[in-house]
Amino acid sequence: MLNDLRYAVRSLRRSPSFTVVAVLTLALGIGANAAIFSVVDAVLLRSVPFDAVDRLVLIWETDRNSGTTREPASYPDFVDFQTRSRELETAGALMGTQVTGVTQGGAPARVACSRSSGSRGWCCRCSPRPSS
Repeated sequence: MLNDLRYAVRSLRRSPSFTVVAVLTLALGIGANAAIFSVVDAVLLRSVPFDAVDRLVLIWETDRNSGTTREPASYPDFVDFQTRSRELETAGALMGTQVTGVTQGGAPARVACSRSSGSRGWCCRCSPRPSS
């Protein structure tokens, strides 16, 4: 096996352009494979970090004027859902936003975060599990 390894190294030294193309092709393939697996792992393989996932629902609206679906509900509509619903045990709203903070070094940093309408665990009386 050692002889085979020496022969491979000698062959690669004789044709450096082939060596560069082969190394770059392997690097690109390994990188793409790692990226795709990371997405599949995060989206399909890991469980949702809630204990009562079968009780979670997401409510969207449809804008009849523009014909778009899956519009986030406005706050007044959310209040209507919350007060008039007979099927939902409890309801809460989430809103994605960005805030600007200051790092320890004093540089400003933009951070994506979510605001919720209630206390932690409002949704189906379940708290998010800590990530492992």
